[in-house]
Amino acid sequence: MIVSAFGGFGSSFLLTKIKPCDVRPDITFLPDYWPSKDHPKVLGKIQYLDDLGYVNKPSDVAVREFRRRSSFSMDADVSIDENLVRYVHWLKVKKKSSLLGISSYWGFFSRNEVKGVVHLVRHPLHSYCSWTKKTRHGDYVRSLGGMNTEASVRFYARIWKRIAGEALQVGSRVVRFEFMVKDCKSISRMRSIAKVWKSGKRNRGILRRDLEELLHELVHDEYYQLYHKWGI
Repeated sequence: MIVSAFGGFGSSFLLTKIKPCDVRPDITFLPDYWPSKDHPKVLGKIQYLDDLGYVNKPSDVAVREFRRRSSFSMDADVSIDENLVRYVHWLKVKKKSSLLGISSYWGFFSRNEVKGVVHLVRHPLHSYCSWTKKTRHGDYVRSLGGMNTEASVRFYARIWKRIAGEALQVGSRVVRFEFMVKDCKSISRMRSIAKVWKSGKRNRGILRRDLEELLHELVHDEYYQLYHKWGI
C-alpha cells in the first residue's frame, strides 16, 4: 500500500499502524523555494528541484538519501519520475508499504496513473498549525519570520494547494483526516486504522485571524472541492 500524506496530515500516527513501511523517502526532493536550507535536518540530504520537478535526474545526494530511507537504489542516469515508477513496482514485488510525503506536489501519481494510492488530506488551517509546531517543523519557517507571518502562510498554502489538487486529479481513495471512518469504508487496509483514528484533533486559536483569512483565500478553490465549509 502507498499512502500520500504531507506533514501535519496525520502521517506520524499512520507510521505506527502500517508496517513494514518506508518513511517518506521522496522527501529528499523538495521545491527550490523551500526555506531554511541550512537546517541540520535537511543539510546534505536534499535535492532542490526547479519547475522541471521530476524530469530532473537524481543527484548523488538524493540517491544516497532515498536508499537510506527505503533500501531502493535509484539510477542516476534516468529521471526522478522514472525512478519512482520503478520504485512503485519494487514495492509490489517486495510486498512493502510506503508513506510518501511530497510526490503529490510534483503530480507524480496522476501523471503516471499510479493506482491504489491512498491520498490523505487535512484542513489546511489545522495541518499548518500542526506542521509548524516547535516540536515538529517550526524551524523550517523560522527564516520566514515564524508561523504567524504572511510569508509562512503563503509558503504552506502553495504546497497544500498542489497536494490537494493532485488528490482531486486522481479522484479516488481520497481520505480526509476529519472524516477518516467515512472515507475509509471502501478501503479495506485502512478500515482498522480508521477505527482508532482521532479525527477530532484541531489547532484553533494559534494562527492570527487575519492570516487564517489569508490562508482561506489562498486555498479556496481546492478546499471547497474537498470540504463543504471552513469551520469543521
